[in-house]
Amino acid sequence: MDGGGPAPVREESYKHEGPFVGVSYAKKFERAGRLTLSLAYADLDATNTFVGDADDDAEVPEFDDLTGTVKGNSTGLSFGVRWSIPVSGNLLYYVSYRLNDYAQDLTVDGNRYDDIDETITYLTTGLFFVF
Repeated sequence: MDGGGPAPVREESYKHEGPFVGVSYAKKFERAGRLTLSLAYADLDATNTFVGDADDDAEVPEFDDLTGTVKGNSTGLSFGVRWSIPVSGNLLYYVSYRLNDYAQDLTVDGNRYDDIDETITYLTTGLFFVF
């Protein structure tokens, strides 16, 4: 920021739809609960909406200068690992890690933006009741 005023407001939203294929494997340990691994590949149609001020000084528009709704294709992998263990009766404790990593290629007004990377990491823990 150049100190000349507030930073421009920019909002982005991403919507991905389409098929995915994956595998999951669970291994039960007698005294240590259950460990589950999952892996999936997705080939998705992407709809991206960008709202904000574009940088008018740039000769060639950059990705952060895009405004409006832009459609593209997104491919990626999702990897997860989850451990769960009974606490008492039907009450279980779990901890889970998931990594979603997607790449997108967009063409807007003749400008191509390759390998736009979107990575989402989840770490969750909690209790659940099985009935």
